[in-house]
Amino acid sequence: MVPLGGNAWTAQSSDFGQYLVIDLGQVRNITEIATQGRPFSSEYVMEYSISYGTNGLDYADYKEPGGNTKRLHICLTLSLTTSSCSLLFLVSSISLVAGQLAWTPEESTYYHFLTINLDGPKQIHSIATQGREGTSEYVTEYIVQYSNDGEGWLSYTSALGEPEMFKGNINGDSIRKNSFEVPIIAQWVRINPTRWRDRISLRVELYGCDYIADNLYFNGTALVRMDLMRDPISATRESIRFRLKTTAANGVLIYSRGTQGDYVALQLRDNRLLLNIDLGAGIMTSLSVGSLLDDNIWHDVVISRNRRDIVFSVDRVVIRGRVKGEFYRLNLNRGFYIGGVPNKQDGLIVTQNFTGCMENLYLNSTNIIRTIKEANSYENYFVYEKVNTIYSCPEPPIIPVTFLTKNSYAKLKGYEGVRSLNVSFSFRTYEEDGLLLFHKFLSDGEVKLFLDDGKIKVDLVTSGNPRTILDNYDETFNDGRWHTVILSIETNSLILNVDNRPMKTMRLLSMATGTVYMEYCCKNEVVFDSCQMIDRCNPNPCKHSGICKQNSHEFLCDCSNTGYTALNPLSCTAYKNTNAVNQRADLKIDVDGSGPLRPFPVTCEFYADGRIVTVIRHSNEQTTQVDGFQEPGSFVQNIMYEADMEQMEALVNRSNSCWQRLQYACKHSRLFNSPSDEQNFRPFSWWVSRYNQKMDFWSGSLPGSRKCECGVMGTCSDPTKWCNCDSELEGWLEDGGDITQKEFLPVKQLRFGDTGSALDEKEGRYTLGPLMCEGDDLFNNVVTFRVSDATINLPAFDMGHSGDIYFEFRTTSENAVIMHSKGPTDYIKISLIGGYQLQFQYQAGSGPLGVSVDTAYKMSDNNWHSVSVERNRKGARIVVDGAQKSEIREPPGPVRALHLTSLLVVGATIDYRDGFVGCIRALLLNGRLIDLRQHADRGQYGLSPGCVGKCESNPCLNNGTCQERYDGYHCDCRWTAFKGPICADEIGVNMRPSSMIRYDFSGSWRSTISENIRVGFTTTNPKGFLLGFSSNLTGEYLTIMVSNSGHLRVVFDFGFERQEVIFPGKHFGLGQYHDVRIRRKNSGSVLVMEVDNYESQEFTFNIKASADAQFNNIQYMYIGRNESMTEGFIGCVSRVEFDDIYPLKLLFQEDGPSNVRSLGTPLNEDFCGVEPVTHPPNMVETRPPPLVDEEKLRQIYNRTDSAILGGVLAVIFLALVIMAILIGRYLARHKGEYLTQEDKGADSAMDPDSAVVRSATGHQVQKKKEWFI
Repeated sequence: MVPLGGNAWTAQSSDFGQYLVIDLGQVRNITEIATQGRPFSSEYVMEYSISYGTNGLDYADYKEPGGNTKRLHICLTLSLTTSSCSLLFLVSSISLVAGQLAWTPEESTYYHFLTINLDGPKQIHSIATQGREGTSEYVTEYIVQYSNDGEGWLSYTSALGEPEMFKGNINGDSIRKNSFEVPIIAQWVRINPTRWRDRISLRVELYGCDYIADNLYFNGTALVRMDLMRDPISATRESIRFRLKTTAANGVLIYSRGTQGDYVALQLRDNRLLLNIDLGAGIMTSLSVGSLLDDNIWHDVVISRNRRDIVFSVDRVVIRGRVKGEFYRLNLNRGFYIGGVPNKQDGLIVTQNFTGCMENLYLNSTNIIRTIKEANSYENYFVYEKVNTIYSCPEPPIIPVTFLTKNSYAKLKGYEGVRSLNVSFSFRTYEEDGLLLFHKFLSDGEVKLFLDDGKIKVDLVTSGNPRTILDNYDETFNDGRWHTVILSIETNSLILNVDNRPMKTMRLLSMATGTVYMEYCCKNEVVFDSCQMIDRCNPNPCKHSGICKQNSHEFLCDCSNTGYTALNPLSCTAYKNTNAVNQRADLKIDVDGSGPLRPFPVTCEFYADGRIVTVIRHSNEQTTQVDGFQEPGSFVQNIMYEADMEQMEALVNRSNSCWQRLQYACKHSRLFNSPSDEQNFRPFSWWVSRYNQKMDFWSGSLPGSRKCECGVMGTCSDPTKWCNCDSELEGWLEDGGDITQKEFLPVKQLRFGDTGSALDEKEGRYTLGPLMCEGDDLFNNVVTFRVSDATINLPAFDMGHSGDIYFEFRTTSENAVIMHSKGPTDYIKISLIGGYQLQFQYQAGSGPLGVSVDTAYKMSDNNWHSVSVERNRKGARIVVDGAQKSEIREPPGPVRALHLTSLLVVGATIDYRDGFVGCIRALLLNGRLIDLRQHADRGQYGLSPGCVGKCESNPCLNNGTCQERYDGYHCDCRWTAFKGPICADEIGVNMRPSSMIRYDFSGSWRSTISENIRVGFTTTNPKGFLLGFSSNLTGEYLTIMVSNSGHLRVVFDFGFERQEVIFPGKHFGLGQYHDVRIRRKNSGSVLVMEVDNYESQEFTFNIKASADAQFNNIQYMYIGRNESMTEGFIGCVSRVEFDDIYPLKLLFQEDGPSNVRSLGTPLNEDFCGVEPVTHPPNMVETRPPPLVDEEKLRQIYNRTDSAILGGVLAVIFLALVIMAILIGRYLARHKGEYLTQEDKGADSAMDPDSAVVRSATGHQVQKKKEWFI
């Protein structure tokens, strides 16, 4: 069908009684239909139904599953070209067809496909897409699948084995082209939209070439041998690529070897490809990739080697490896076998030859199969030997059936009334449970073959016998491999044969077979001639070598032997932050969280001064003797640590300091052979750094010095030498110290020499201590968000199919967004809600999902809390403080990557709302430490380095409690005698002679031996009772007063004897304000008086050991006077405190307690003339305006429509021209005229008076008018 000419079938009348009848000449299997209207016109059919028949007379309607006649809607225009290497296919062509034509399914869901038949195998290298023109209907992401028969489909995958999510369009008009890194070779292509805007609408073009295939079929006994004796292979690099299709799980594909022990063996083993290679070192290197390769679908294989580096891929799933040994050249000079070998060879694991097809086998740039075809001359006759192969690829006589759901089944017609039953089939599955076979006997009874927890069992019921379940096999069969089953039942016998292992059961048994009819259930749940299974465990999606298990819907990870069953602390510091510790702890740490590095064991040492040291031990910490190694460096000791080098590097690089102690004791054994210069440095012994460097200094010395510690300090036994051991003095000498240059640590190897033989006196002993590190930069990387809209904008976070975030926070805010990032439709957000809930929200193509942790404690408590967030292919998980966990599973469907395009905003949403105030530290993205502090060090808006709150400056006075808010603070004055925003406002009272305040302890009498009393006052009357305490029960009392002479007196009697003290040298009746503090110490024997800023006075009393210095059963506190006095204190009193009691505060508070009241003259609150202290106001911070990208601004201006701009300028120019014409015309008509206010008739007057007399109209002078607007 090509859109040329105007020909089309057109009925004489357009009504529902018209039919187009097509005679195909014979009965044919019709799989699809394509329609098109009359080209270059608006005449086309939008909906139609189909009827079919075999005799031209009787027709049946094509019906949908519900029984209704299927009506087909026409939504697209198809066109196909066969040009050599260009456009292969288009749907509503992007470049050729204008208008709003596009493919649009009736419903926009994930389960709609656009399927394209290219009418033969093609090599497709790119795809272009476009949405519906002029609308917001377009596809933003899609998956590409391909097939050679339209039944079995493969997804185009990334190197990680995930279906590649191709980026689509950003509007309905633009074109997005994607190229396939490895071209697709297929006849059928299917496009599955996974994300879209408004509605799925798609226009597509495929680009590629015709595909020419050179096939070779192997029947299990066939092989091809290429003789390499005349032309051997000796190469440092080579590549092999081909395609294969098979139904066999095992077989030899390629094999060759050489006389020097080199070989390469590519084989199919358990439906996976296995590559074994040896470059002559006698050490085999094995790489395996692929899965379910026996599915009778073409698979692309590529092997590329460069020296010792290998890239091995199947269907674009790539693994990389390195050949073991020291050689890098492959030498092959024997036969090069394809498809099998004649006998057992080194490197081969399987023993079967290959059964199936190979296509376009290339060795480097040579097509081997085509070369074999063309090798007809006598010269090449003996080079290639072909055994039982054919140049085609026949389909195997096997029709597989796929049951897509647990409700689907197939029924087959049987032979009714037969006294025996024989059934054989093969199956493969990942499900643990399921029915394999069921047959109901004609007589009562039935037989059922089923899987139970992966084991094959038989459930047998016969007439007159109890139900029997046979469980004869211990192993499980749900491993995804093909298993052959033969079930035979006859009188008194049942034989079950699984994988050629028969199990026979003898019992009373009588049966007759029943009968069923050929049918299947249900539509779209059973697929014939294709085994549509997906191996979700290849490549292994489980991190850290977890064991992958799967069923037909999902995979599961067994993490029992990975070290990730429990969360390991990031470091010893992290462990101390969340656990109570002793002096030391042996544990495993995970320096990169859920990154690629595994946890490893360390010893954490915790010191009283707060220092934390991490210790990594090795197997050679004991002192080791060296003797009999004379040549320099001939003694070699490799150091084996309890962690691998990558783990130790990560720890060392993140530590503030590291060191390792190395000691060498020598007896006539030289160490560095010093002194020496740089050119003549030939040491007998040395140590090797982590980067395999031969180090030129000994422990305790400096790099490049070629000295030991004594050489640097000038303390060597022989002043002319740089090491003690180089002096060759009698007896044992020693050189050692700490290696503190952490860029070289840990010590990887030790080399010693000059230890003579076992018969002389030369010998040495070395001791290497463990690697020790202190400090953790992870927790030093702290930043404070002091403003709610302050943020740190990090580059877009590629979370993809899996990613993780770790951080720790400290805040007093109950609600805040901590992190946020968005894409066109996707997003992630981490929020604190209500102080008790931490939530992770995200969207990956489908609807929004969220997972949260609710804690029993408040997380906005100004303490550090750790957060670990992980999203993977199965769902998401959040862990708070290493213990509180919550998970969410994603709904079934395609695994979608998180597509985030905005910056990762830390501290608020991307529009700077709902911000976080507090501290964040230790931010890890996919295990990589993010330097937050650098943003604060640059003075970025609203940020401070470290965790510094507003309370750090102690803004609350008079022992007020500062409550941190980071963007401010609040002073809690409950436990002070003050009030106000910073607890600096006085609470006082102006006392009169008749006034009194009494505080009644109301039965909760107090007894003290170390009181804390405070009172402030001002007076001009040098006498009076300030403050007093008494007990009627014991007669004990304490009184503070101003004497008649103006001195401050304290009189008390606590039961041992009456005491009186006077604060010397100060007159307190001069109207100045005084602050008095009184307390006792040393078991009540010393009274301390502090007045204002004067030096405190201490008064010591001689109290007998038997005496009681305690102030017992205090009942009342009086201010101003007590009840026995007629005249009280005159002046202002404030700041009254007695331990934790503040009577004046209680007196004046609203709804105060009843045990404190004023008696006599009513009193009012007063501040006693003391002005409150205030702090300077905080500087108000405002977010700076965003930086303008001048280049983008220039592009925006450049995009201005020139036509519109030109039109506007033309209108302005035309208006100016019209105005100029009107002004010119007006001036021309009034040329020479002017207007005056002169009276008419006065034109010829000689003077003003004559003009008035001759005036005909009078003065025409208008009065001034006033307008109100």
